[in-house]
Amino acid sequence: MNKHQASFRGGWQSENLARYILSNFAFIAQPSTIADDLGSDFFCTIFDTVPNGNNSDLVPKESFAIQIKSSTRLIDISGKIEYLKGLEIPFFVGVCKKEKQELELYSGEYLIPFFVDNPSARAIKIKLCEMDNCKGILSSDKNNEFTVNFPIVDTIGSNPDCPQFKEVVQKLSRICRTVSGNITRRNNKEYIFTDSFSGKLLLVSNGQLVKQSIDVRLQKIFHELAYILQERHIDTDLEKYNRIRDALSP
Repeated sequence: MNKHQASFRGGWQSENLARYILSNFAFIAQPSTIADDLGSDFFCTIFDTVPNGNNSDLVPKESFAIQIKSSTRLIDISGKIEYLKGLEIPFFVGVCKKEKQELELYSGEYLIPFFVDNPSARAIKIKLCEMDNCKGILSSDKNNEFTVNFPIVDTIGSNPDCPQFKEVVQKLSRICRTVSGNITRRNNKEYIFTDSFSGKLLLVSNGQLVKQSIDVRLQKIFHELAYILQERHIDTDLEKYNRIRDALSP
């Protein structure tokens, strides 16, 4: 009989535990483990449970991708760069705690500004960290190898009836909405993002791109406002609008 490495079985157990926990609040799709080594173990869509007579409806909401690990060691993503650059949904890393039947969730939202600032980076690792130890977005060493911080979102257990379970799902939904907005702005070449943890603006390092983002946003605001005023959708005094317009004119 051929030998079977214990580490493989440990990884399989972690993946199954994660699948069970995630299935309590999300629809799950899993890429083929043979042909599609994408860098995500599951694609998930969070659902709301809505009572409907004697039954309940599961209403889909936010989607995300997640990679499952069994420890918080550094993760090398150098071979998944193009996949992660083009990913159109939030990306997380989940660390299974088999003894406690829990899943720690870490947010990959800082990858978005990182790739804007470092489009040619080829050696990248993920550092899973507590929020207090997650200052800044990245660090690099002398060999031009980058480390991107993934702050912890929360820990979710296997009991969906626990009050904390619902709180973590709500928190995860909120983060997904914020990160999805950042992805949309990136695709629209707007490079001022929102940090889902602090709610503060998250700027890229390139000052020219920040200025470009401000110009694009102001153009949209004034284009929409001009249409609203032209079509008389609101009654308003134009004095304040004109002062703002004149102040921003070159």
